[in-house]
Amino acid sequence: MPEKITKFRGETITLATSVGYNQVKGIPAWANAVEISAPSATLENVSVAFGPKIVAVYFYDASRSDGERFVDITKEMIDRNTSTDTGGLLNSMTSSDLIYVGFNAMAGGLAVDVVATNNNAAVLTASRSTGAKDSPTWTATTITDNTSASSNTLNQDGAITWVVATNAANWRPVHVDLNRGEKSPQAYFMRFATDNTLDSSVSFAEMAALANTTLNAVNGTEEGFDYLLLRTNNSVVPPRRFVFDRDRFGAIEMKSASITSAANVDWLRLQDG
Repeated sequence: MPEKITKFRGETITLATSVGYNQVKGIPAWANAVEISAPSATLENVSVAFGPKIVAVYFYDASRSDGERFVDITKEMIDRNTSTDTGGLLNSMTSSDLIYVGFNAMAGGLAVDVVATNNNAAVLTASRSTGAKDSPTWTATTITDNTSASSNTLNQDGAITWVVATNAANWRPVHVDLNRGEKSPQAYFMRFATDNTLDSSVSFAEMAALANTTLNAVNGTEEGFDYLLLRTNNSVVPPRRFVFDRDRFGAIEMKSASITSAANVDWLRLQDG
């Protein structure tokens, strides 16, 4: 029986030779398929990868009373709605405050849409969840912070990346202890902090996870998913359709070898006819 398209939405992705913020898009919660094309004037190699889902985002406000310090901002960060953001939560964020982001699988980074930028000198640091699932410990993780400009983290839209191959051996899915005995969903968490107080007005609207494309060549098992190679040349090559598991994937990212086009991305909701 043929499939029906019951909902759809189109957008574009600006291509680049490496993955930055503009090359990553969160998958709409309702979509289970996507059609991608890049109508360039010449034959062009374009790659696409699917990133894991973000399942939890919390802001830990150290200035609040015990039992009220964790604020759940998951919905605002993954709803693809830029009018919903962190509000005033990150205003004057101190070195005692924390941002927790949990993924359903090991991610290679995090794309952040910064709305109100930080103009104070500050460095972002990160640690990943290790230890037992119900009593996590935290291990420092080297990151590349592309939201930083002029030594100010969260000063622009950008991708915060890390090398999964270096960290995979002891990155563990855990439950984070929240307010009043509540626990987070089990996830691969990355915890972010700053070394200095941020600007009095800082917020971001959306997050999306970058794919872990590290393949384990030692024992043949895959730690993530590699890029798929697309080829496009105006209408000579038809759009490629991908049907995916919405419970497994939360974002797509794209890059081009030659950057002669932008990619057309059409999100679809399919169901049996």
